[in-house]
Amino acid sequence: MLRTSKHSISTLASSSSSSSPRQLAATALRRSVQPSSSIRRHLTVLATSSRPSIHPSSAFFTPLRHSSSRATTSMASSALLPDSLHVPSLSLRLPLGIDSWSRPSPSQPISLDIQVHTDVTAAGVSDYLPHSIHYGLLVKDVEAHCAAVVAASDKQQQPVYKDLESLAEGLAKLILFGTGAPKVTLRCRKTRALLHAESVAVEVTRDRADYLRQSGQLIADSELVGKNAADLANLKLVAGSSNANLDKLIIKNLTLSCILGVNAPERVDKQQVKVNLTLQRPASALHASSATSQASPRNYRTLATAVTAFVEASTYQTVESLALGVAEVALLHDAAVESVRARVDKPSAIMFADSAGCEVVRGRRWLREIGEGERGPVNGRNGASAPAVMASRGTAAPLTAAFGPSASSSRAGVGLATSEHLVALSLGSNLGNRSAHISRALQLLAAHPAISLIDTSFLYATRPMYYESQPTFLNAAARISTTLSPLDLLEVTQGVELKVGRAPKTSPDGISTPPKGPRVLDVDVLLYDDEVVLEGKKLQIPHRGMPEREFVLRPLADILPGWTHPKTGRTVREMLDVLTKAVDYQGAGDVKRVMAPCSSAESEGGLWTWRGDRTLLMGILNATPDSFSDGGDHLGVDAALSSARRMVSEGNVDVLDVGGMSTAPGAANVSEEEEIRRVVPVIKALRQDEIVTAKGKRTPISIDTFRSRVARAALEAGADIINDVTAGRADPAILTLAAELGCPIVLMHSRGDASSMNKLAQYAQEEGGVVSGVRRELVESVRAALKAGVKRWNLILDPGIGFAKDCQGNLELLAGLGELTAPRHGQADGQEDVEGPRAELDNFPLLVGPSRKRFVGTLVGTGRSVNAEETVAVPAKERAWGTAAAVSACVGSGVVDVVRVHDVAEMRDVISVADGIYRRARRS
Repeated sequence: MLRTSKHSISTLASSSSSSSPRQLAATALRRSVQPSSSIRRHLTVLATSSRPSIHPSSAFFTPLRHSSSRATTSMASSALLPDSLHVPSLSLRLPLGIDSWSRPSPSQPISLDIQVHTDVTAAGVSDYLPHSIHYGLLVKDVEAHCAAVVAASDKQQQPVYKDLESLAEGLAKLILFGTGAPKVTLRCRKTRALLHAESVAVEVTRDRADYLRQSGQLIADSELVGKNAADLANLKLVAGSSNANLDKLIIKNLTLSCILGVNAPERVDKQQVKVNLTLQRPASALHASSATSQASPRNYRTLATAVTAFVEASTYQTVESLALGVAEVALLHDAAVESVRARVDKPSAIMFADSAGCEVVRGRRWLREIGEGERGPVNGRNGASAPAVMASRGTAAPLTAAFGPSASSSRAGVGLATSEHLVALSLGSNLGNRSAHISRALQLLAAHPAISLIDTSFLYATRPMYYESQPTFLNAAARISTTLSPLDLLEVTQGVELKVGRAPKTSPDGISTPPKGPRVLDVDVLLYDDEVVLEGKKLQIPHRGMPEREFVLRPLADILPGWTHPKTGRTVREMLDVLTKAVDYQGAGDVKRVMAPCSSAESEGGLWTWRGDRTLLMGILNATPDSFSDGGDHLGVDAALSSARRMVSEGNVDVLDVGGMSTAPGAANVSEEEEIRRVVPVIKALRQDEIVTAKGKRTPISIDTFRSRVARAALEAGADIINDVTAGRADPAILTLAAELGCPIVLMHSRGDASSMNKLAQYAQEEGGVVSGVRRELVESVRAALKAGVKRWNLILDPGIGFAKDCQGNLELLAGLGELTAPRHGQADGQEDVEGPRAELDNFPLLVGPSRKRFVGTLVGTGRSVNAEETVAVPAKERAWGTAAAVSACVGSGVVDVVRVHDVAEMRDVISVADGIYRRARRS
């Protein structure tokens, strides 16, 4: 603090009678004199009476600098800061996330608005710069900090600041604790953030009281922490900061096109609209513990995508409706957003004006009110029917998107009566035998006279959301047709929940079940045709939690990938992509596609995870005298049991495949009675064996047959899975059996039978060759199985290596395995019959059996031959090394989940290494 001698003070006092207080203060300050307390009071009165008091939040953002005087510091920190210093549009270059084309960029243009809140009385009266904040030095500090950030980013090969939020937080700390400002508001704008928007910005206001040291220690009012990253990293945001609760995300001039207006030309041609959004989203102090950490990232890209899809699909007549719709989309996009200011402008509306538009401000309370039906549909027309609401929103009809141009909301001419409705259900369970509960629920629903089961999804194991201290869920989705109204259907689904064993929401003794807690069964109505149903809290369709729940969207995408949400305008597949590909998505790996191989005893057989970290091993146990490779090796119960024990104990086999009739090319058929006589005693012995059927580790057994009578006898003896080399062609009743018993079934591709298949190995007429032909024919097999009532989650596909394929065809098929089950977006999503299931092969599990096949022997024999024109005959049992190469290729394809082999122990080693290369290393 600067002081003067007593003589100086007395001189000033004596001259006060001839000088004004303002002149007196100016003289004192120019001489670096500390005025007396009475003079300071007089000075403050004069200063504050000469201008109106302005709340800092009402001013435009301006950077300020705190006075170096201790008295001024104390006054500024304790009183309202009525003034501000500002530096608008400071240009910076920093590595910061991705650019408008979603590409990582080493440097991006950033525009920074700095507003420092202060009291400029002392500097204004004295006209003396040291009593203010030197904005030139402040800018140099910011630029030096950014240069250090660029250097550090280059050195560590990744950005120090990963987004606008972390940049704003870091610069706020620098200005507050490196330059001494008491309070600052920053707006960080990224001008190349979005392809169709002028800019994206984050606005934060912070003061010194918003931070603590990492240790929890308070920071003194006048203390400067430092300007380097290490010093600033020692500061963390205070939990519950009132300033952080006012953080904003701003999207400026998102330029889109849509049908909007009441005039006839406006109903024909799309016109340009400009959307401006300001979202208030409280920051989370938990994520702001370092100089470079952000309060809580906002995914502006997915928000802009959601708003774009909604606006461009809309056909509103009024800009007011569109503005409210945009506000609703923004609030639904992020549950943490407290309020949104949405502005929509029509640049072409008025000839002699820049634009005409509407601006609305809405918050969570409004969203809850419209969700409970208190205000009716968002378009403001209370009592409007669901079709009218959809028409006003201008979204594409979901049925058209999901089923192609033949479908319509009336469903006339596509197989369903006009009184029937298409409905999607979500099912979940995390108590008891979960898969059995879900299957039982679908059984009860299908038995209802007003309900028909059309399609089912895969089964998914899901880590709990919301209430996390509970067992893992199994989730699925189903598509039904019904003549019931939405409320009547809700009553039926709730009745099914109780029948399966779900406890009432409130027990007789008054104990309530947690809303998101454990349950035997949960059935939700997700979709009802293309309607929007609002029945208060009791029923909301589409289900309001759908866009944020992967465990709902992923099963739904299996059966209705092209259905369009009537509010957001996104398809199910798009909603899933938006959710799971968001940069801040925390649920990666929480939802896994699974199968319960032992559906009657899930806890004993465990769950098989498809596309997991491990390829499953199926051991071949042929109880036949004439199999091409091991005929007679396992003939008889004792021999089969010995082999099975060895496979389990030495090879750690995942499933045993028992066969009683050879299906190799040229093999002769045996009677059903003989086949049953061969396999049933073996299966019964395996089920009584303490190694194969150990307590808590029940090795699943599959029955290799295409006959329904044999399959039933084997399943009754203790088998779990049907392995049909004809995929139900030879005996369609086998599909009905699998549906009836709820057991998994392997559908293998083949043509003809053992006597004719070699003559049918021609795929030249197929566009795409053998891979395309196999895929097309497997689609028909899947459709037949689903129509027979087999659940999608109980289907495994086998491309049929060695069945109706020559050597070259087998090689092409092995090389093209990834194409068999690859998703086919677009046309396939719209080609399903409304009354039939979706039979595309997306994501189906694959089982492949290359073991000891003839093509392996041919290739090995060619390699052994010294004469290029001759091939050495290689016996089947000498083809293990060649089989190992084929098995590695299967694992390397990334789509094979099970391999069927003879040499179990050896192939287990091969799979272990291949999994390490192709599965686990690929995920790390």
